[in-house]
Amino acid sequence: YFDVTPIQYLLQLKLNAATQLLRETPLSIAQIADDIGFGGVDAFYRKFKSIYQMTPAEYRKKNNRTLEEQLTKPVQEPDDL
Repeated sequence: YFDVTPIQYLLQLKLNAATQLLRETPLSIAQIADDIGFGGVDAFYRKFKSIYQMTPAEYRKKNNRTLEEQLTKPVQEPDDL
């Protein structure tokens, strides 16, 4: 009836939380691994890479927009004004 086991579902939730933290916070990868309940950084790296085909550090670099980037992005004015 279900596509995933409870363990797989929990893992998906943890990794989804990790991707959000990687994108939106400056927390260290070790802190994120601990916060989401992984037994250690090595296990987190292995599982993350097996799912996303990149390390957490690579994911952060590719997907993180710093606050400075967000603040310096030009505001587009509507053409109708």
